[in-house]
Parts: sequence; C-alpha cells; structure tokens
Amino acid sequence: MQAKKEAVTKTTHEALWGYIESHTVPELAEIDKFEKAINLLPEPERSYQTALLWASQNDFDAAVHFFNEALKSENSFIASNYLAYLGLCAHNYFHRQEVFRLERTYCTTANRRVARNAAFGIGNTKLIRAYNLKLLALFDGAERQAYKEEGEHMTSLVEKFKEVSSLSSADIEILCDEAEAIANRRGINCVGVNYFVGSGDDNAYIIRAETQDPMVLAELNLELVELLSQEKYASKPFTSWFRSDASRSERSN
Repeated sequence: MQAKKEAVTKTTHEALWGYIESHTVPELAEIDKFEKAINLLPEPERSYQTALLWASQNDFDAAVHFFNEALKSENSFIASNYLAYLGLCAHNYFHRQEVFRLERTYCTTANRRVARNAAFGIGNTKLIRAYNLKLLALFDGAERQAYKEEGEHMTSLVEKFKEVSSLSSADIEILCDEAEAIANRRGINCVGVNYFVGSGDDNAYIIRAETQDPMVLAELNLELVELLSQEKYASKPFTSWFRSDASRSERSN
C-alpha cells in the first residue's frame, strides 16, 4: 500500500513539473484529480505539491506562499526545487534575492554555484569571491581547482568590464535590475548575462532572455535603447542588448 502511495505521489509530482516546465496549464479535470491526490499527503509534501499545483496554473503568489509553507520543514529538496521554479519565472529580482537568502540555510553546491552566478550577473565581485570561497570549501583536488579558476575568471571579466565601461558594481546591479524589469514586464525570463570587452567604446553588457520570438526580442531591445539614452548611461563607453537564450534551470527529481 505504501509503495502504491509513493508511486501516485511521484506521478503527480512529475506531471505537475511537466506542466510548469512546458508553460502549459492542466485541464480542470486534471486539476481536480491532482487536488484529491495532494490532499492525502502528509506535510511538508502536501504544501510542496500544492505549490506545484498553483505554479502549473500560473499563480505565482500562491505558489510562492505554499513553497514557503513547505520550507518550514527546512527540506533541502524542496528548497532546491523552489529555486528551480523561480528560475523559470519572469521574476528575476525576486529570484535573485531568494537565491541569496536560501544559500545561507541550504549550503549545497548547486545553491552556492547559483548564488555565485547571480552575483556575476549584477557585477558584484565581492560576492563572486565570497560564494566561490564557499564552493571551494566543499571540494578538493581537481574539482576544487576547476571552481577556483572559474571564479577567478568570472571576477576578472567583471573587473575588466567595470574598468572599460566606467560602471561601478552598483551601476551594473542597477542596469541589471532595469533590464530584467523590461523583460519581466512582458513575461520574459532572463537566464544570465555576458560581458564583452572590446576596444574603445566597443564594450557590452548582454542579457540572455528566454525567448525565441524575434519580434519580442526587437521590442525588448528598443526599450533597452531608450533606457541607455538616459544621462546616467549615455556618456559611458558601453552598450547593452538582449539576446535569445532557451536555457532552463535544473531541478531535483
């Protein structure tokens, strides 16, 4: 009987993630079936799968509420999948804040790596170094050396861009927030950034947007051009644009 219950739980879990990751909404009959199965579960599984059910219906606020109810259990599996869910949503600022918050409690390799990458996106070299040191504490040998070199490379990229663009870390964070907000207002998620350092004014802060629609991408870039025309950016030797990226965040099974 227990094995059957676990099988039903796993089936519901996988089905809900299928809807979330494909950005499709289940039919009402399916929602009713999921609700009945979820109501039989103990906590924190009930709150966790309720969060997934709301997420499958694109109710972000309700999903976040039930994820946080489930997180009262301090379950690292739930925390990991909460962050994976946020990584699929067009709420980049909130996602970043939650990554930094939960890394303090759930000191996993994945959380520290995601936090380091978030710090890279906002140009915060102090945080990149801090999260990379935390990563290094989890490894030794070749893996440790690889993470060390990766972190040093990320820090170097940001420092070079700051030097040539005349932007500070605080400036880059503001630019990141403003650019991501442009995308998020259209329901577009951003999945990372690239720094390009060329010669003279040929430097760029490139935001990777999760869309393959050329018209949407053009609209995002037109609004970004308008943002860059503001006085605080207009005299700086850099440009910025959105490019298409279909990457997806990982979750735990």
